[in-house]
Amino acid sequence: MPRTDRWILFFLVLLALVVRCSWLGLDELAHDEPFTVVMAHRSLPDLFSQLATENNPPLHFLLMHAWVRMVPLDEAWLRLPSAVFGALAVWPLFLLGRAFRGTGVAIGTVLLFLLSNYHQGFAHEVRSYSLFTLLTCLVMWWLWMAAQGRGRAWIGLLALNTLLVHTHFLGWAVVGLQLVLVLLLP
Repeated sequence: MPRTDRWILFFLVLLALVVRCSWLGLDELAHDEPFTVVMAHRSLPDLFSQLATENNPPLHFLLMHAWVRMVPLDEAWLRLPSAVFGALAVWPLFLLGRAFRGTGVAIGTVLLFLLSNYHQGFAHEVRSYSLFTLLTCLVMWWLWMAAQGRGRAWIGLLALNTLLVHTHFLGWAVVGLQLVLVLLLP
């Protein structure tokens, strides 16, 4: 990647961090967020026994379990991982846009993502959606690299898909989409 594109990507990720982290603690916990916080505060044995009957995959709960032991019980701190995951999704989005249509399309793609109220909302929730978005973007980038015959990209793709299906049950839909892409596209 040219040096200019690396700098553009760096500043876009930095901009994404600023945008996604803005006003994290403005609203109190709502909807399913308290459920995630309660699950994260359980002891590991209790958490695993609860996850055995839970309909959500465990990865985000386990990450939050570790996170809540390091930070204060505050909305902004609890939402910070989601904001960071949402900001980091800019990186594979930029790479995909650049690979398909060049730097201009990559910048446009990232700016549309950054201006999406939908994804800004995900970045401000103590839920798995931002992590799911990041992993989906990474999976698509690694699928592209594997399709280009780049080394052992299939190993990374397998690892990312494993994380994806352990983040949200819709991860299986993304795996199915990848299979359709592999089978139908040249």
